[in-house]
Amino acid sequence: MMDSQSDPVQEAWHLLRTHADELPDFWTGVYRRGLESAFRKGDSRSGVGLAIFAALSLEYQGKPGRAITHLDDALSVFASDRAARARLLARRALVEAICGTDSAAQTLARARRGIRGLDADDALDLDIYTAVVKAILLDADCVVCAERAVAAARGTSAMTMAEGIKPWVITAMQAFGMAERAEIWTASLSAHTDVAGDMFRRADVAALDFAARSRAQVCEPDEEVLAGAPRNTIARWRIGVTRLYLSLLQRDRTKAAAALETLGGLAGRMNPIWGSSLPAYRAARDAWFEDGAGSPFPTPPEAVSAVTLPAALAGLNASSQAGSQDDAVLWRRWADGLPPHIQSSLGWPVSIDRLIALSDIRLGRVGNAKRRFERAVRWAEAGGYFIERAIALVQLAELATLASLPTTRERWQGLRRRGRAELDGLGIDPDPLAYQVARALALGRTSDYSPKLTPREVEVLSLLARGHTHREVGTSLGISWRTAQVHAASAYGKLDATSRITAISRARELGLLA
Repeated sequence: MMDSQSDPVQEAWHLLRTHADELPDFWTGVYRRGLESAFRKGDSRSGVGLAIFAALSLEYQGKPGRAITHLDDALSVFASDRAARARLLARRALVEAICGTDSAAQTLARARRGIRGLDADDALDLDIYTAVVKAILLDADCVVCAERAVAAARGTSAMTMAEGIKPWVITAMQAFGMAERAEIWTASLSAHTDVAGDMFRRADVAALDFAARSRAQVCEPDEEVLAGAPRNTIARWRIGVTRLYLSLLQRDRTKAAAALETLGGLAGRMNPIWGSSLPAYRAARDAWFEDGAGSPFPTPPEAVSAVTLPAALAGLNASSQAGSQDDAVLWRRWADGLPPHIQSSLGWPVSIDRLIALSDIRLGRVGNAKRRFERAVRWAEAGGYFIERAIALVQLAELATLASLPTTRERWQGLRRRGRAELDGLGIDPDPLAYQVARALALGRTSDYSPKLTPREVEVLSLLARGHTHREVGTSLGISWRTAQVHAASAYGKLDATSRITAISRARELGLLA
């Protein structure tokens, strides 16, 4: 057997395996010698395998920048090897997708150029990674891509790799509202992990199962399975998010604090993109328990992905209950930009329609809110989201009562009784959920936020407050600069202001601008 100290590739592998949590300072030199040795021997398989394992280990340790650098080093060494280039670019696209980088889709497209010239194994490898990158990016066709790749991998050496992408694909399925399909895939992954004895993947299954059950009941995860995989931080994060969601429904401050503490501790060990979700989760906590009096209100994520979606939905919900009118408009615009196939999320299993309804109530769009609540009820009924169905029923009934909607008294009373009975049966107090409608109405009507500006007037005033000209405001909002000027003048009049500075100052005093 060759001594690892005499073979640079084996020396690098030895360091990787013995320093799983933190690579030593001299690792980069060892790694590059390994790549160069593999290149001189014409052994691109070993060199690329080393690069991929190292890069994915570094990403998992919360060092995505170093992971990208490792892949780029290997790409420069094996630039002339088409198969090596495809495999390395596919992993680069994976790291970029997790980080929420705009270039992930382009990198994946570069990886797939010339796929027809690859042998069957390399083409299958590329198809598997195409599916997982698309799942993280929440592309609408990711499920079809994944089903094809997993089917092609059965009975081949790529089967374990194909099983490994299932947690991300299941996450995308939950985002698309494909709850029943996700459960089938979770059961399949569970059967594979039982046969393989893979404790790491068992923790994934425990997290996915817990999140799925939380659609319909207040429940707990399988702690014993989680204890068997202490290094699976993503599974622990998913469980922490689901626990936070359930603790808010139960109005349990202690459990909510514990869940946020767990997420905060994990964030220091993971890719920074996970920790970027914490402000939205804190805002959700504050909106539930303190009417929004707490942390500064967060802004929506620039790009939504399987990583950032649950926190974004928590932030959207909080924006109807807390923050300034400017914040509410900003989050509502973000919701308008969501692709229609995104309907919920793993770990925060809400109806996006219901959250938009609450936002619309705050912005004075009561008729639209009613339609959104009704859609949320139908969607939740069809998908088995029993908690969400009951909440939507209660909030629709509350809106009908408080906003005097044109509906019969018997109808909204029936909705209220049904929704409250279902929530009581689940051990969830319906009163705080009904209060969300009352609070959104209060914030949207007068209260502290008088006089009433339209959402467009708030948008224009917000951009002017950031130093934009009327022309720049028009370009940003897709309207003419003269229209922007008209909206600004209308806002000035409502605020009893004769200048931009006075109007902005008055709007901030009233809570219309952050």
